[in-house]
Amino acid sequence: MIPLLISAFVLGIFFDNVYHDLPTTCLHNVAIARTGYYYDVLIPSVSLCHPTDAVRANFGHEPFRYPIGRIMRDSSRKTQWPRSPKPQSLPSEVISTILKFAALAPRKEGIAWAALVCRYWYRRCLPYLFKSIALRSKSDMDILYALVTQRPRTHILGPSITDLDHHLALEETHSEVWAYGVAVSLANRLPHLLRLEQRRDYSYWELIQSRTPPRISTSLPALYSAYKAVTTFSLTRYHFRSFAAFTQLVSALPVLETLKCKDVTWNDRPDNPRLLRAPLSRIEVYGAAAKSRRMIQLFTIGWGSWKPTPKYPVLGCYESKLIKGLVDMEDLSKNQQGSSIYSCNIHFATFVDKWHFTIEGSGNIGMESTWDLALSPRVTHDSLTRACLTNLSISRPCIFRNHLDEQYWAKRVDTMFSKTPLFLEDVTITWKERRATETTLQEREVETSKLRSLFPRLQQTGKLQFIFERKK
Repeated sequence: MIPLLISAFVLGIFFDNVYHDLPTTCLHNVAIARTGYYYDVLIPSVSLCHPTDAVRANFGHEPFRYPIGRIMRDSSRKTQWPRSPKPQSLPSEVISTILKFAALAPRKEGIAWAALVCRYWYRRCLPYLFKSIALRSKSDMDILYALVTQRPRTHILGPSITDLDHHLALEETHSEVWAYGVAVSLANRLPHLLRLEQRRDYSYWELIQSRTPPRISTSLPALYSAYKAVTTFSLTRYHFRSFAAFTQLVSALPVLETLKCKDVTWNDRPDNPRLLRAPLSRIEVYGAAAKSRRMIQLFTIGWGSWKPTPKYPVLGCYESKLIKGLVDMEDLSKNQQGSSIYSCNIHFATFVDKWHFTIEGSGNIGMESTWDLALSPRVTHDSLTRACLTNLSISRPCIFRNHLDEQYWAKRVDTMFSKTPLFLEDVTITWKERRATETTLQEREVETSKLRSLFPRLQQTGKLQFIFERKK
């Protein structure tokens, strides 16, 4: 067993005057020839301490003894044993690739062993050892706090842990509530923490909330503002008092760009739209379909509620109704096999002259669909510049042709365009088919005619077009 580096201590190298009359057949000692006089003997002693006392660095209880006289005689000889050539070192990029692969192990045993070889390897392995840190209890948090706060006593430690980029994962159970302590004591001491992940035991969310100190539960957004560099925040099996409480926690992270949620829920309460803000560029959601759709409001509900910025443009009247219909649109997977499992990726990108709002959704039966809304600044009838919908692209697999669910989906989409946005230029619906052979031109014309009959309002605008893609 290889002990941890923090439990290894080098005791030192010392000299001793030893009479050479010692046994010469003991395996634990180096044989010493009888010379008849005193001389200095070099005794290097290295000991590794371990809680289980399983390591015997000297293969016994007595240190090795090396007579300096013999070492000096051997080194002064003219004829030496032939020395093997020094092996060539591996390129730095090869070493980095090996270390990245070794760091994939859950407990990182291999890379921990490599770090014990020498100072050079420890410095090379340190970034991979602490690239991702998982804390599963308050004692783990205390150990990390001790490692971060203590000053290295020797230069062997190399770079500090606080100088590395981190991925910190917190796994909290109902028996012990401690994750808020990381925000209190460690957030300011990890300036390069880029990814933060928190997981809870969802079955006991009420017990977890009851064990959280009241002063902490009401000040969580203020505590999370200490994560100055976190750009990706992941929540798993979390329950909040309200949707507003969830958005306040998210918006507290100053430079957050991506939010990942799995099985995140909240109590249904009336919300103040002005409180629902979050400076995000991407949201990835997995869980209940209704909760997934409401995540869209982190982007859209505040549009027009305050002074417009490039991040949050003011929507036109028709665009607001269109996006509201998109938020309220039922998920097909909810009607399939009685399941409402749904995953959704929401992305908002800002360009020089337009904004792209993309929603990628997929149900548990493979019903994948993508909505891409292109918004451009236009002067409306009230002489104000607003973000107006100019292009809409919908990509969807055509699996249930002429099925009731397919007709229901088409009817909901067409209803959203009961009033066509003024600046809409085109609507493109791409159907992805799974066929072994290509369809003929005549077959496509027949299919297009059937599809157009499902969208009477869009058909009247003359801006609807269909594209067929064959998926292998």
